[in-house]
Amino acid sequence: MPIVKFTEQAVAEAKAPAKGRMELWDEALPGFGLRVSGTGRKTWQVMYRAAGRKRRMALGRYPALSLEIAREAAEDALREVARGRDPAGERASMTGGALTFEALAKASKVSVPPVKEARSPAGSRPRATSRRASSAALRAISSDSAG
Repeated sequence: MPIVKFTEQAVAEAKAPAKGRMELWDEALPGFGLRVSGTGRKTWQVMYRAAGRKRRMALGRYPALSLEIAREAAEDALREVARGRDPAGERASMTGGALTFEALAKASKVSVPPVKEARSPAGSRPRATSRRASSAALRAISSDSAG
């Protein structure tokens, strides 16, 4: 995680890594960073701790969001954190969080049958059940809307 002095020129010249993504952090404002993907997409972000958990919040993409405006947004978010708030959590609650089949089923007031957690043959670790749960939710929504 390189720490650099963010300037318009430094941000514009930030190159995409050959593979994966790279994160650059501002030396002037701790927690304010720029994520550069392998495709060259640059996204402003702020990282902080809330309720003991490390949180990351995207602020917007460069160049649509300039360095000056992104830094102001990061300062606002960090001020909220200092007041004991969680800006990323509040944003998720305002937007409803991630859209999942289960959330869609709840919103449409369809009952979704419970999905039991499957175990691996060795019985030591749970298998991924999200596909099964999503399928059950989709069937419940489809049968409710068809009938």
